[in-house]
Amino acid sequence: MSSYFGSMAAPNLKEELQRWLLSNRWHLHITVQIEGFKLEDQEVEQRLRQVCFDVNRTFLPSRFKKYDASDVFWGIGVFEHEMRGGTRHCHTMWHVPFGKIKYAKHGDAETKSKFWVAQICNQIQTSWRMLASLNPTSFRQRTLKPLHIQSLHSQPDSNSVAIYDSKKLGDSNQYTDWFVIGEPKRLASAKSRTL
Repeated sequence: MSSYFGSMAAPNLKEELQRWLLSNRWHLHITVQIEGFKLEDQEVEQRLRQVCFDVNRTFLPSRFKKYDASDVFWGIGVFEHEMRGGTRHCHTMWHVPFGKIKYAKHGDAETKSKFWVAQICNQIQTSWRMLASLNPTSFRQRTLKPLHIQSLHSQPDSNSVAIYDSKKLGDSNQYTDWFVIGEPKRLASAKSRTL
């Protein structure tokens, strides 16, 4: 991961990011509908980071903050389209550490992964819906749309999502529209060294 962040000065940033995204295995694809809710990008990012923390706290041992990226829930988010156009939304790709989930010790791997994916998706939706969100003009609490969550069953599915989600990045040669969800120890330290 540090090799990706070290290459941010490369001439073709979109291809570098896509190459790095393809080198990771993504297990969930989550879309956040921003349309009609006037959600600021920072609110979406913060909500997703809180959801990720809740999921890590629910499914992993308490020392998960010390784990490497392959052993925790984390992801990459990408915003798409202009905010004023009304179609702005956010795609996220999430890594699921199946080998570290507490209580997941018995049963065959396929049954376990289907069961745990369903449990994880339920927890993500619950955490998202439980976080309060205020309308910026009326300051009243609003109810947001549920997240659209898709399970990625194979590496080709993971690769397709990585390419699709990053297709619009780099149009202006800037990477202001993507963000890290969860910041595992190794990823956070690599980012702080090079950005």
